[in-house]
Amino acid sequence: MTSLPREIGKLQRLKTLKACWTWITELPREMGNLQNLETLDLIYSRGLTGLPREIGNLQNLEQLLLSATGVVKLPREIGRLKKLKTLKLSETIAVLPWEAGQLSELEGVPECIRKAWKNSDFVSELAGEILSIELVRWDGDPKGLIVGTKHMHIPQWIKDHFNDLGSLDIRICKLEEEQDLKILREMPKLQHLTLRLEAVPRKPIAISAEGFPRLHRLYVDSRVPPVIIFQEGAMPRLFELRFEFQFYGGPPPPANKEAQLGIKHIRYLLSVEFICSQEWYGGAEESRSPCMSAMIDVVRKEAQEHPNQISFHVSGRESELFPKKDRLAGQVSLFSSSSGSGAENEMKRPEEKKILAQEVSLSSSSAGTGPEIK
Repeated sequence: MTSLPREIGKLQRLKTLKACWTWITELPREMGNLQNLETLDLIYSRGLTGLPREIGNLQNLEQLLLSATGVVKLPREIGRLKKLKTLKLSETIAVLPWEAGQLSELEGVPECIRKAWKNSDFVSELAGEILSIELVRWDGDPKGLIVGTKHMHIPQWIKDHFNDLGSLDIRICKLEEEQDLKILREMPKLQHLTLRLEAVPRKPIAISAEGFPRLHRLYVDSRVPPVIIFQEGAMPRLFELRFEFQFYGGPPPPANKEAQLGIKHIRYLLSVEFICSQEWYGGAEESRSPCMSAMIDVVRKEAQEHPNQISFHVSGRESELFPKKDRLAGQVSLFSSSSGSGAENEMKRPEEKKILAQEVSLSSSSAGTGPEIK
């Protein structure tokens, strides 16, 4: 079957429609007339790339099953499906519209986002914002918020209403110690942080040992390296660090100013990745950006000297796996200990067990493959 007839909208008593394993490419707008529809099953209809806005008219819809379809984006009208309880999405969908946060029956929406939708004044305040709900990418990953609107600083409403987020993706111009870093590092459940810096900072941003108690992944999208440096004890649970440099290819820094990022201070670091234009670094030596090359060379050297085994990857080049030193044995000893000091008990937290399990896995990987961190 390659299409559904428009006349399907006349089935006023229809409660279940299964159009799975078909070759349909779109749903007719008349689907919005099915006021009694409770289940819409479209799984494995890979030719289907979108849903009509009229989907929001299905006021009794409880299950919307889109696994293994070609749908990449849901219409904002999905926020009108007040009875929706089950939403199974294709792997091509990474976010939900902000309006989905008002669906009280939908499982998995972060509680702070659900609470925000109950505050009508605050919802009105956010009317000019471009917001999306980030979904789980892998088992156990937290859901969170994507702020598409460009801000000068971290807005105060992040602290006031979304302090309990597990992940945050935000676009800002400046990242300052007292105003911005303070808000971020005091978020108690933050595990994934993506910072998209719109302006070139005057000097690298220093990440101190304060805060970020559960941060596992840090992604930095910036115009120019280096943008951050890590001080002793910074981000004590971080194991994945990614930089995205999409626009800048300036001159190399002076030889005596090749300041290290200080990744040696990140205790559980396992992965460093640079996402950049292959014209800057992936091609021939003479075509590479001097600035990018110098930066990556500095960080590569730091990775080689890190106590852990580090997976190091640059766009357009083969992944590298640098041998680690004799530190894992002591960590595993702490990890397996059943009693001890407060520091040892800290090692028994679930997220740290996960980190250490990945370190053990990395240590047994073949040196040339560059294991994928998930």
